[in-house]
Amino acid sequence: MSRTSGNSSNKIKSPLKYYVQYGAKKGQFEYWDGEKAVNFDELEMVLMDDRKCITGYNKKRGKRIISNRVQSVVKEPLCVRCGDDVIAEGMYEQIKDKVVVNGGKFTNELFALAKIDGEFVPVSVCFAGSANGCWIDFLNESGGKFSLYKSVVKAVKGEFKTEGQSEFFTLTFSVDKLPTELDTRANEFNDESLQPYLNQGKVEEVTTA
Repeated sequence: MSRTSGNSSNKIKSPLKYYVQYGAKKGQFEYWDGEKAVNFDELEMVLMDDRKCITGYNKKRGKRIISNRVQSVVKEPLCVRCGDDVIAEGMYEQIKDKVVVNGGKFTNELFALAKIDGEFVPVSVCFAGSANGCWIDFLNESGGKFSLYKSVVKAVKGEFKTEGQSEFFTLTFSVDKLPTELDTRANEFNDESLQPYLNQGKVEEVTTA
């Protein structure tokens, strides 16, 4: 470890403009613009990469659940926090019961250029719970994430469902042709900004979604 590796001033700041989540209860996407929560109905994005993490909220403590990002939950350990307190650490299969009982959810975090207010900008998109299940089904049907890199991926509110006492809207995904100019922008941003950010201190970096 170098003398400066622990200096937070040397950390690469997030190049992402917005952090997007899907609200399954209303069937809408949401991001914070710095002043207020903004809702929208259709997500249109160019996928660049993804990571696995834990997100959620502990009602008893009144704090968010966050973790580090990993590429594989079977090869890399997770460090899950509730506020500043570590509540679980280890491989996901070993800690998932403790994660769930504390309000955490297994989450796929996507990094993409997404269309916000008519312009494609860099974002993080978190899919947890039922939305994550829909995303995984879509990935399997599409042949995996690498098959989606040459397409524009669209997501909209899907079917209304009930499971026990939970009521929610699923997600419906589709693909469209990716314009060459947008493909070039995504590749340049991924190589020049996103990967340097994601690859610094992989274990220590926690999601801000």
